[in-house]
Order: sequence, then C-alpha cells, then structure tokens
Amino acid sequence: MKGTKGPTEGISQSEFVITREFDAPRDLMWRLWTERDHLAKWFGPKGVTIVSAKNDLRPGGVFHYGMRTADGTVMWGKWIKWMTRHATLFI
Repeated sequence: MKGTKGPTEGISQSEFVITREFDAPRDLMWRLWTERDHLAKWFGPKGVTIVSAKNDLRPGGVFHYGMRTADGTVMWGKWIKWMTRHATLFI
C-alpha cells in the first residue's frame, strides 16, 4: 500500500523481527493472546504443556510463563510487551 510503513521499517539490523497476519476477527486474536486458558492451548512448541501463565496487560506489563517438556523438564520464560487490540510487540 502506498504511503504505509513496512513491518521492519525503523528496525535496526541487530533486531530480530517476526511478522504474522491472521485471517481472524481482531477480538478473537485478542482473547487468544490475553486469556490464560487460550494461551495454554496453543502457546509454545508442540508437545509442551503450559504449567503457568501470568499475563499482565498494563503498560510495561510482563508475560511470565512456564512450560513442561515431554521429558519433564520445566522451562521458564518472560516477555516484556506492549499490547493493544491493534498490535503486539514482544521483547
């Protein structure tokens, strides 16, 4: 589209950017990313189980999660994010 910014405009070469668009209603996508029960069904690699997911949606909020692999190993992760119903940025 003429006059619109591309998904990587303004990103330095040292940053890693993944962009994905979904053919789904915005409200559904919001719920899939923000509601714990939805996250537990799809987030993470195939075969892992989400054992904890705390999603703080306030500005400067953090998504803190734990995943259990098939061999019983539990891995913890934390994403700092900025989120609106229109865009999500994870750091």
